Amino acid sequence: MTAAEPKAEGLFEPMMTLIYKVALVIGAVSLMLLAVPVTVDVLLRYVGSYFPGAYEIQELMMGALAVSGMIVISCREHHIAIDFFYQHFTPRVKAFLDGLFEFMGLVFFSVLGWEILEIAFEKTGGGEVTSILHIPLFIPMMFFGFCMAVFALTLLVKTLRCFTGFIREGVVWFIPVILAITVAVALLPWILEYFGIFPSRAQLGVFGILFFMLVLFIGFPLGYAMGISGFIGLLCLRPDVITHFNTLSMTSYNSAFSATLAVVPLFCLMGELSLVSGISADMFKAARIWMGRTPASLGIASIIGCAGFAAICGDSLACGVTMASVALPEMRKHGYNPAFSCATLACGGTLGVLIPPSLSFIIYAIVTETSTGRLFMAGVIPGIILSSLFILVLLITAYRHPELLPRGERHSMKDKVASLSGILPILFLIVIIMGGILAGFFSATEAGAIGSVVVWLFSLAARRISWQQTKECLINTVYIAGKLLFILMCVALLGVFIAYTRLTVTLAQYASGLDVDRHIILLVIIIFYIIMGCMMNVLPLLLLTLPTVFPTIQALQFDPVWFGVIIVLLTEMAVITPPVGINVFGISSMAKDIPMGAIFRDVWQFFLCIAFLILLLTIFPDIALWLPNKFF
Repeated sequence: MTAAEPKAEGLFEPMMTLIYKVALVIGAVSLMLLAVPVTVDVLLRYVGSYFPGAYEIQELMMGALAVSGMIVISCREHHIAIDFFYQHFTPRVKAFLDGLFEFMGLVFFSVLGWEILEIAFEKTGGGEVTSILHIPLFIPMMFFGFCMAVFALTLLVKTLRCFTGFIREGVVWFIPVILAITVAVALLPWILEYFGIFPSRAQLGVFGILFFMLVLFIGFPLGYAMGISGFIGLLCLRPDVITHFNTLSMTSYNSAFSATLAVVPLFCLMGELSLVSGISADMFKAARIWMGRTPASLGIASIIGCAGFAAICGDSLACGVTMASVALPEMRKHGYNPAFSCATLACGGTLGVLIPPSLSFIIYAIVTETSTGRLFMAGVIPGIILSSLFILVLLITAYRHPELLPRGERHSMKDKVASLSGILPILFLIVIIMGGILAGFFSATEAGAIGSVVVWLFSLAARRISWQQTKECLINTVYIAGKLLFILMCVALLGVFIAYTRLTVTLAQYASGLDVDRHIILLVIIIFYIIMGCMMNVLPLLLLTLPTVFPTIQALQFDPVWFGVIIVLLTEMAVITPPVGINVFGISSMAKDIPMGAIFRDVWQFFLCIAFLILLLTIFPDIALWLPNKFF
């Protein structure tokens, strides 16, 4: 280590730590202020009153949470990226790519932040204010631009770290190469024009998607890849830098300060609070006692526990890992096959994104502008069927190989009745959340706020959560929401380019004009998702593909709610299939003595259950649509 490096680190680290802590506090406070006014507004609504400006507060807090979360994940290197190819590169290639990522991100987001600040300064004398609270509009825009500048500052620090590393390792020539690549990418529209290349809008759309896929698969953070690809694509359409940065800056601002996206952090917060409160352990205990001497009783109890916890969690990994922390020790104690036990819990966790409330349904609803309430209801019956299919696999396996899944212990009726008290909190939450949405008492976003407040109050009254644990839940939610909201902001940037190219419309028209049965095209789409699911996680898979695939589905006249269930089932396949089976990775981290290959080998039976359910839904779509049509 050279003398210059400690000095540089001494300058960087205190500044990054300070930025991180301030952003974390802003994010946590914004999250609390997001949940409380919404809950109060709903309660006042039914006593003939209202909370003045609750919706505007919601928008302002969403913006503060989005940009503070963006800064937090930048300080702690928590950006979502696809490392399918990146992980196989040599350390030196990885270092070069890291420098390229950070420098290109620095250039793009610095100019974007500058443009937002310029727009904010232009509005200072305009007198524009919000309709209820009469807050001058330039204030939130100024705050957003300032936070974007701070975000760019974190990228500058990381860029300097990378460049310092190049100097230390004797590869100084990496720096001019990175600068040259960045300049070449920025000048690409003029280079094409110089060589007389003038592609059509549709061709530019295809090239833009291919460019995006290229930078994504070599390891670019997903948000960077979307933002940069969208901007370069717009320049290729019309090389007008100022106009396009103005468009993208307002798009990013409107995406951040969107009350529609509030449903994401609020359900994340509810899930985090539910994890800490120990509700999942009570659910598993009740199921284990009632299963008694049934073959594969602990496995069945795990599936039931996952299904119950899914009703308040919404995330497959959190659902699987939480249940594993309770069930795995019991399974080991009773002689269950370790690999099959891990496979059961990994696949049981997939119920977390099918049984409502589900983050995957929420993301799908945001991207496709489909009713969240209808999607939630559409997942109920398929969720019950899939749980039953998983249980059937366990029973058949226990019958054929009783040594893998032994019977459990016998329990008295008194114990069984007493255990039911453990499932009351979950039932209470299901009634509040789903009952409130179905009865029209509140929206899905409001349900997230109310659910979070109810879980916290219950946990506090039952002494299941401390103030320190509450703080940790807020911090974890800022992390999760920061990653998700940053991606949702950046997908809007890419969406502007795709909209300009009319690529989705062209593809939809082409697909609808093919002289083949629409189910053949659906089959191609399903195979595509299964293959892509083997290479990337759920969020990038949804955000990358839905803007292009969904218009085709609409053109083929498939029901968007029904297709939402199909997509969620396909993403369930993605989280249990190699090489990027995130649920298997999560469970494996809790059972380090079990090889991941052994877990993947036992997953295939549950994988076939999901495939069978997709076939069943294709033949009988009313399985998913009956409840939404009944209540909406």
